[in-house]
Amino acid sequence: MGDAPLRTARDEYSDHCFRPIFRPIAQFHDDTESRSWFLFLGILQESAQHLRLLCRVIAHTDTRQYGELGRERPVSQTFRGKHALIIGAGQNIGRRIAQEWARRGARVAVADIGKDAAEETAAILRSMGAESVALHCDVLDEASVLATIDAAESALGPLDIHMNNAGILSGGNPEDIPLGAWQQMFDVNLFGMVRANNIIVPRMIERGSGHIVNTASFAGLYPFAASRVHYAASKAAVLSMSENLALYLMQFGIKVSCLCPGPVMTSSTQGMKHFSDDYVMRAPGSHLFVKTQQETATTLSDGMEQGKIVIPTHDELWATLEEAAKDPDAFINKKHQEFLAGDPGKPGITQDVIDSINE
Repeated sequence: MGDAPLRTARDEYSDHCFRPIFRPIAQFHDDTESRSWFLFLGILQESAQHLRLLCRVIAHTDTRQYGELGRERPVSQTFRGKHALIIGAGQNIGRRIAQEWARRGARVAVADIGKDAAEETAAILRSMGAESVALHCDVLDEASVLATIDAAESALGPLDIHMNNAGILSGGNPEDIPLGAWQQMFDVNLFGMVRANNIIVPRMIERGSGHIVNTASFAGLYPFAASRVHYAASKAAVLSMSENLALYLMQFGIKVSCLCPGPVMTSSTQGMKHFSDDYVMRAPGSHLFVKTQQETATTLSDGMEQGKIVIPTHDELWATLEEAAKDPDAFINKKHQEFLAGDPGKPGITQDVIDSINE
């Protein structure tokens, strides 16, 4: 139902509630008994009108949006009862997202290159009372990706939500990064998603619904990641693919979201490969603060419910993008001067965020 009838009914009801219920009765009769009778009839008339208006308000109200006391609360159909697959959910952000989706009512298939890690995540979801299945997936192998998607749909049903979260990270000065590292970075971070999307997109088009989520990074949105150029380039490609895929799939009723994490507390940097012996890891900005994985999962899920396409973990991103777009040369020069002055863009962090990694 539209909002206009609801506003009209509410306004009329509100006006009525503040209208004096005891109308002047001198016009009726001077006799005390008659006056009491007319007063009684007036009260009945007012009560009937009060009830009619209240029924109109209820009739025009979507009761799913209101609590027992009439307090408005958003209700989304994005996750409740939906079937989801997350490739890259064995740990860190992917695991937290799986938990958040399960908390919001989704049945979640958990896939990862490490089957044991996937089993751990699925066990957590089941302990929450959610239905979950753990799957092994190697995004470098098209047959493995196909088997994963088929297994998820066999266990849960047709996928309503598919997330590509698998990725790798390495660093070094550009002159030290070999071609093979570039190829591997794109093969996992970009083409791993392409392999999955080439399977799931036709199925969603045929069904006329679905939601695809790809994970990019701040590193792909504006220049700062000179210490991992190959990674930044792969994430820029993910963002471009996501935006253009969203544009195309709108006509089929399919949504696309791109999660863009800024600094988030994670263990994914442990064991990362370094191609240079002595280099400085540059970060997105000292004006930022590290977020928890739970904050990231909540931000993504809320953004999906709101139908957003590009979903950053930090709202500060928009001002940075505006500055970079206004004068790209000046922005890059500014970053260079900051680095020379000893500011590599390292974000701030609180003890609570540090402790959150163990939760």
